[in-house]
Amino acid sequence: MFGMAASPALAGGVLVLVCDQQRGSFMIAVKQANGELAWKKERPEAGIGWALPVIHDSEVIITGNRAVSGFRLSDGQPLWQRRLVADASNGVPAISGNTLFVNAAGYDQPWVPTWESATAKLNQDAGSRLSRAELALDQEVGQFFDYIDGDRDGQVTHEEWNVARMAGVGEYGLTSLQLGGRGEIGDTAVNWRMKRNLPYVPAPLLYNGVLYLAKTGGIVTSLDSRTGDILQQGRAPNAGGDYSASPVAGDGKVYLTSREGKITVLRAGAKWEPIASNDMGEECKATPAIDEDSLYVRTASAVYRFRSTPRQ
Repeated sequence: MFGMAASPALAGGVLVLVCDQQRGSFMIAVKQANGELAWKKERPEAGIGWALPVIHDSEVIITGNRAVSGFRLSDGQPLWQRRLVADASNGVPAISGNTLFVNAAGYDQPWVPTWESATAKLNQDAGSRLSRAELALDQEVGQFFDYIDGDRDGQVTHEEWNVARMAGVGEYGLTSLQLGGRGEIGDTAVNWRMKRNLPYVPAPLLYNGVLYLAKTGGIVTSLDSRTGDILQQGRAPNAGGDYSASPVAGDGKVYLTSREGKITVLRAGAKWEPIASNDMGEECKATPAIDEDSLYVRTASAVYRFRSTPRQ
């Protein structure tokens, strides 16, 4: 219902693009020099998602909504996977050495009622399907009609309802995973998992051994990357609301950007502390970029460059 959103990744002379969707998911690599197709890999096991691919040791690592997987960069052949369940895959994993930190937001219980309960309440013609108008009678669930209607035929079936109902229920959380295995990765590769205060869209940030999470409401969580222990939790001052941008770091500081355009600067560390707050005055969904002494911020109408020292 939101369309495609994953950015490509460039490495080894190819540009890799992941196209995860409700049906017909696939991944392609095109040659950097001329745009010709290098390889294509179907992903029938993957559903809706917007996660960016990350390149590590000649592998393409992808967080899907049913597994995090590694593929050979040269030809797209699968190397390993670890089952997980996400409502929808977003962001990009963080990596330190041979440890992968992957976030998959999900639920302990289904997010919609049973098919029998829903049809008893909403079905007006005693049919075996639910129409858009019928589902709209439930304002909370009705807004997700295009997500639940997997084949886009304007009718929700029992099967489609159950697929959507169970989306995100299972093995979710922020997981520390040891890389290097092949095939189906077992529990021995899982260092730790944390299921509290998980962001939905923003990716985790790893900076100087500390993991940072930023989620809706301006809630910031820092964790010990080795153990998963929570080091500190709190709220970014004057920067509540939704968050789409991932946190970024540099020069001993962490930068958090809310959709409202509030940029909070934290002094990095296990016990982080706010040191500045900046209001861009308009919507900002994109993750800022850092290059040497500059921070680049894209708002709804402009791109800004902030330098750590005045221009000479």
